[in-house]
Amino acid sequence: HRTKHETSEAEKVLEGNLDGFMEEYLKFNAKK
Repeated sequence: HRTKHETSEAEKVLEGNLDGFMEEYLKFNAKK
């Protein structure tokens, strides 16, 4: 069972990880 607070915290972490992943992905493609 998750509270709304736990869910929102998890979403923030996932969004942060996704932002970092996309940044690395764009840098990688820019090198080609």
